[in-house]
Amino acid sequence: MSSPLDLPFAVHPRIETERLVLREIQESDAEALFSVCSDAEWLRLWGAPVHREVADTRKMIGMLKRAHQEGSQLRWGIAIRGSEHLIGAVGFYRFLMPHYRAEITYEQARTSSGKGYMTEALRAVVRFGFEQLDLHTIEAGIDPGHGPSLRVAERLGFQREGYLRQNYFFQGSFYDTILCTLFSPRPAQRPYNK
Repeated sequence: MSSPLDLPFAVHPRIETERLVLREIQESDAEALFSVCSDAEWLRLWGAPVHREVADTRKMIGMLKRAHQEGSQLRWGIAIRGSEHLIGAVGFYRFLMPHYRAEITYEQARTSSGKGYMTEALRAVVRFGFEQLDLHTIEAGIDPGHGPSLRVAERLGFQREGYLRQNYFFQGSFYDTILCTLFSPRPAQRPYNK
C-alpha cells in the first residue's frame, strides 16, 4: 500500500548537474512539455495517452503540483543550462515509504535523444532519492520494446529483476514490463518506526 512521502522540504527542490537544471514544472512550461508529450510515434511505449492539445499538458502539470503537495510524486522538468525550455521530465511516483522504495519515470523530447541528457538527469535524481529521501530501492518498469529507456537504466546500474507478462493494461491491450531495480549504496538497516 502506498504511503504519502514525508517531504523534508516545503518547496520543490532544484537540482543542477554539469549540463542540466532539474526544476519544478510550471504552468509556463506547458508548450515545451506538450512537444514532448504529444509525439505519438516517439512515446508509443510511454504507457499513458499522448497529449492531443496543450490543455492535456496543463492538466498534467496541475496533477503533478497536487501530487507534490500531497507527497505522492516528485517530478522535475529537465532544462539545458542557460535555457528555461524543458526537454523532458524525470521523477518519482508510486512511493512505498514504509519499505523505502519508489518507482522512477522519465521521458524526453525526441530531438534531445542520444546526447546523454537523460542519463545525466536520471543519475542526479537517483542520487537525490538515496541521499535526500533515504530510499533503499528505486524501481523502473520498462516496456521490453523500449530499448533506449532500458539502456539508460542499465547504464546507471539498474538490474533486471523480472519479466512481468501482460501486467499493464493500456488503451485496450495488455503489455509486458521489465522490472529493474537499483539499491542504495548505504547499509540496508533503517529505523523500524519511520
